[in-house]
Amino acid sequence: MSETAAPRRRWVHWVVLIATLALLAAFARSVDWRHAWQAINHADLGLLAVATAANLGTLVVKGVRWSIFLDAIGVPGVSQAVGATIAAAALNGVVVANGGDAARVAAMARRGAVSSAAVLATLAVDRFCDLITYALLFVTAAFALPLPPQLAGW
Repeated sequence: MSETAAPRRRWVHWVVLIATLALLAAFARSVDWRHAWQAINHADLGLLAVATAANLGTLVVKGVRWSIFLDAIGVPGVSQAVGATIAAAALNGVVVANGGDAARVAAMARRGAVSSAAVLATLAVDRFCDLITYALLFVTAAFALPLPPQLAGW
């Protein structure tokens, strides 16, 4: 890294941090916090625990599945893939256009010292597996669950 690149990089990090905090503050102002807190207080804690466990469980499974594809390109480490998947899901909640997935690709490419194109390809294969899983769930549900009359004919 050149001598001028280090200060510029530091400056960019500060600008991104300040912009992120400004956006968070702007979004936080649009939330009806009193209503949100009332909803949290009246929520069923057991149902919230089940939903949280299910959400985290699916992220762990996705991370483990992605680690299988990453291992094929020479990036070992199930825990790193699971951690990157959970971090990406958290970022996707606040960043537009699945920006968390871009961060996930960049992080794993850096950790594994492989090209980001190869890591992106593993993510594409992983997403294709998501599509197949959703299709199988849809077909199974169509045969296993009673459908509304509008859909039953299909």
